[in-house]
Amino acid sequence: MSKHIHLTPEDIDRFWSHVDMREPDACWSWLAYRSHKGYGRFWTANGTFGAHRVAYYLKHGDPAQQCVCHTCDDPACCNPQHLWTGTNQNNVSDKVQKLRHLRGETHPGSKLTNNDVIGIRESLDPSGVAAKRYGISDATVRLIRQHRSWKHIPQTANEPAGRGRGELCAQAKLTESDVVQIKRSSEPSRVLAARFSISRQSIADIRAERTWAHVSA
Repeated sequence: MSKHIHLTPEDIDRFWSHVDMREPDACWSWLAYRSHKGYGRFWTANGTFGAHRVAYYLKHGDPAQQCVCHTCDDPACCNPQHLWTGTNQNNVSDKVQKLRHLRGETHPGSKLTNNDVIGIRESLDPSGVAAKRYGISDATVRLIRQHRSWKHIPQTANEPAGRGRGELCAQAKLTESDVVQIKRSSEPSRVLAARFSISRQSIADIRAERTWAHVSA
């Protein structure tokens, strides 16, 4: 829960002394301490506050439990004209709309780079081979190739045609590795159907190469 801001006249004078006040429409940068995300921090006897929250407070009043957001997308900016309030969801939606949220290779948990993703999409290797090369799962490879993940990376001219077939079809229940096993297996169709959660007819169609004909056993 955010603390309410209370400032003395001395606090106010000290605050503005740390702000690079320029033209009315320009960004006013915070000149003192900033967090690792670039937001200014202002210390008072009442607590520590975001510098942009203090700037909003001095012009518009206490933001209370609301988030203070930047129209200029500069976290160090303290120009009250560049600040607005909203809920946390408003703030997140604003980030997503402006493509400022952590995604792809900028996400701290990402195992891939943008170039890795392009390589996966352009590669003719089966998903299992690509998955081992990049240390990810078959499912992750399929989602990337279907453009259901890493959507911000545009399609390239070198991506193979027909990516929507087989395991790259959004409705696919099998991988190419599964199909290879089915084609090579001498087990009855009912056994394979139960193992892969598909119908006996699907097993028969695969073996007769009426479906998944592009996968060689």
